[in-house]
Amino acid sequence: MKHESGVKIVVRHLESVVRLATSFAKMRLSPYVREDDVSRAIALFLTAFLSTLQYKRREALKKKYTSYLVLDKQHYQILSHILAAGVKEQCQLMSLKYGGYEGREVLQSVTDLRSKATEHKIYEQDVEKYFKTKAFLSHYRLINNRQDILWVRGASGEEQN
Repeated sequence: MKHESGVKIVVRHLESVVRLATSFAKMRLSPYVREDDVSRAIALFLTAFLSTLQYKRREALKKKYTSYLVLDKQHYQILSHILAAGVKEQCQLMSLKYGGYEGREVLQSVTDLRSKATEHKIYEQDVEKYFKTKAFLSHYRLINNRQDILWVRGASGEEQN
């Protein structure tokens, strides 16, 4: 018996995704559903649906729909990259400005991170969750009433270049 590569759904399933997306928007206290609400609803639907399938088919479909199933991890990787690029850029600017800058600390604005995150369709609640992750806390600290992000050279046992 040949397995199809898609997921068969009915109108009832689509209505469920709409209700889930609406619920995610309401949890943000928003009257509007955003793209990330729909993506989270699809991810939740797929997770529930895939859990009902046999192993072989489930694994094949997981690969196909990975982009919906790993949203937070992708967002955290993008945020880590944005911060690392900002630290590198600031270190280079300070080196040019002061000739061989070997500073141990770099400050970055939380507002700038949020702005860049929004360009990648990563919203504020995801940025806030990122601030609590091991990936963030092992390299950075929030300071000045959560207005700035501090990077300290060697704080995680390795330097960012």
